[in-house]
Amino acid sequence: MTSEQIFAIRDLSVLYKMWSSNIPDSEKIDVASMIDRIEAYNRAKAKANYNQNEVKDIINVKYKGIL
Repeated sequence: MTSEQIFAIRDLSVLYKMWSSNIPDSEKIDVASMIDRIEAYNRAKAKANYNQNEVKDIINVKYKGIL
């Protein structure tokens, strides 16, 4: 598989399967790089969506009838 084909993959599950398979070291480096890029993007996206001022109500359904 060429580097361009590896960098076109956007599915982490496919990349993890490729990582665990027997592929040459040069392809393994490309796969690891792509995994790192996607995970960094997901972390940045989650951080941007996080609102520190948003407080969610904590509901304990086990004791809801008592209160």
